[in-house]
Amino acid sequence: MSLQKITLATTLAISLITQPIFAVSSQEMAKVVNLAGRQRMLIQKMTKEVLLVAKRIKAGKNLEELQKTSALFDKTLKGLLQGDTEMGLVALNDPEVTAQLKVVEDGWKNFKPLVEQALKGKTADVEYLKQVATDNMPILKNMNAAVGLMEKVAKKLGGASTDSTLATTINLAGAQRMLSQKMTKELLLISLEVNPEENRKELKNTVDRFDKILKGLKEGDASEGLVATKDSAILSQLGTVTNIWKEYKAILDQVTSAASGSEVRKAHLNDSNEINMKLLVEMNKAVELYEKSAG
Repeated sequence: MSLQKITLATTLAISLITQPIFAVSSQEMAKVVNLAGRQRMLIQKMTKEVLLVAKRIKAGKNLEELQKTSALFDKTLKGLLQGDTEMGLVALNDPEVTAQLKVVEDGWKNFKPLVEQALKGKTADVEYLKQVATDNMPILKNMNAAVGLMEKVAKKLGGASTDSTLATTINLAGAQRMLSQKMTKELLLISLEVNPEENRKELKNTVDRFDKILKGLKEGDASEGLVATKDSAILSQLGTVTNIWKEYKAILDQVTSAASGSEVRKAHLNDSNEINMKLLVEMNKAVELYEKSAG
């Protein structure tokens, strides 16, 4: 074998070892980014459900939801690492992605006992609630980092095509699902007097972020890497989301603009408990439409 052939063979071998699987289709990659992004929402939804139980708001129903949410997070995380045909997930086998998902897995092992404690009805302790409020955030941040790495893999797959920009859109549209739950979580933390002023500021930031991304999805936003969609079905669905968001934002604005130390009224909590789920459901429909447009 000539030196040239040996060099070529070596280069190809190194490429195969160091690169992720590039036999993944656009649709499969869109599914991975979508469901990985959904994990961010699930950790916020779980935390919200723990707080709803602590607040004794439809405790029985929210305990059932907490069980389902935690089980889905667990199943999806395993699917992202190993693949799951039932969920339509392929394992990317990208070293960076796998390492980051392992970090998420470690955080989940620490947080899961807190969820199990809530499922036993033990949510009254203030220190427990503070721990829940603190420990959910590293999982969110590390899962968000994993989604960002998956977005990069998708861009390598798509090159200069529309698929590469679609990965960013699915990522940020998916983040809206998370923000819908995060802001409700923050509202409940204020109500439970867990770092109320800190959470009031964080709630305002979350509201502003949701607002910015929603406008970017509809109109485009270069700073976010978002291109305005021309798909009529997606635009219609984003219109539905916008209408629900206007209703919810009005409630949240009352809380964020309130005087320091003022209480969150029971009406705020009852309304938010209903509206945040409508917002989540309709935003999820929009994400699924983006996913279907891949390829």
